[in-house]
Amino acid sequence: MVWGIISYLLIKFSSERYGFSIINRTDKIKTHQWVSVILCVIIVSIFDYINWGGLKLVLEFKNNGLVKFIFQYIYYLFETGLFMLIIIFGHKAFETWFGRSDIPYGGFVLALTWGLVHWFTKGNLLIGLSVALSSIIYGVVYLLLNRDLKWTYFTLVIMFVL
Repeated sequence: MVWGIISYLLIKFSSERYGFSIINRTDKIKTHQWVSVILCVIIVSIFDYINWGGLKLVLEFKNNGLVKFIFQYIYYLFETGLFMLIIIFGHKAFETWFGRSDIPYGGFVLALTWGLVHWFTKGNLLIGLSVALSSIIYGVVYLLLNRDLKWTYFTLVIMFVL
């Protein structure tokens, strides 16, 4: 709940004070961009399959049971929103500082935060590096989808839960 309030205030403050709205109309996403997004989904799915030793979705259902599984995936919906905000605001900050919009800065910020956290909490460098690389790919997806909030969120949820 606190995350939701903070996220809302962050979005509201950035819009009011800096004129930066994360919800903006974008150009149409082209076929080659969709193909690239699908390749990104496949790559991240392979990383996750290797890290989990199988399909994450199936293993979590099997290990957690129905009720815990449902709540875990509700949590994942919120977690995806949070790391998507890291990507969006990280990208905007570095884009503003360096003047380039074609580098997935938000993915790098996510890799340095989320990837490192997974390395330390899981105690496994390979998992940390895999999460960091996945984070960079998430940032690439954000750019490939022309920063479209809805398509980015939907795609990131798919990538994260599979």
